[in-house]
Amino acid sequence: MKKKILILDESEVLLALKKGKSVEGRLKMEKTEDGTFCLCFKAWKRTVPKGRRERGRIIFRTEHGWVKESKERIKTYESVPKELGVKRIAQILERDVYEVCDFLLEEAEGLRSKVKGLRSKI
Repeated sequence: MKKKILILDESEVLLALKKGKSVEGRLKMEKTEDGTFCLCFKAWKRTVPKGRRERGRIIFRTEHGWVKESKERIKTYESVPKELGVKRIAQILERDVYEVCDFLLEEAEGLRSKVKGLRSKI
């Protein structure tokens, strides 16, 4: 028994099949104008996943955390054990903030000196 299958978006579906890919979609039976039935296949329009987002790179490590740099932000994370007590935790956080600030300022100064060096060569 022969059946005809009407494929909507035929060129895209056949191209994918020629490449050896499977094609997901909807197959249903429709009644045609002359009273016969026809199998119709419509491929689903699936978007291709963009892939993993870019993670920030760690630029500085503290005793209890890290500082990361992403495209748009500077992120800090600090995780201190509770058993140290509130006073000690406050001291640790304050010390780490100063260390990170010093690092960021030194890094900014290093970039400025590189730019000045490049300008003098031009």
